[in-house]
Amino acid sequence: DHDTVVDVPDPGMIPDGNATLEDLIAAWDKSRKDLSKFLESCGPQDLERPVSRHPVTGPITVVECLRLLTSHFHHHRRRIEAAIEQIK
Repeated sequence: DHDTVVDVPDPGMIPDGNATLEDLIAAWDKSRKDLSKFLESCGPQDLERPVSRHPVTGPITVVECLRLLTSHFHHHRRRIEAAIEQIK
């Protein structure tokens, strides 16, 4: 695991500190439901077709997207854990 710095593709994704915990939970739940719905719509033939464009690597497949999401999740989890350690 290593972190690669990538510019945020949409400035609207940068946290401004104004979201409530309830807002964040609702957004997380919606993202998970949307991802689940998308994955359920994919057949085996869809897993290796490009479905998104990464700002650094270019087109990525469903499988690559899932690997990226997993890595991204763990990156943020480590940052959260480090922040919690700083306030203990």
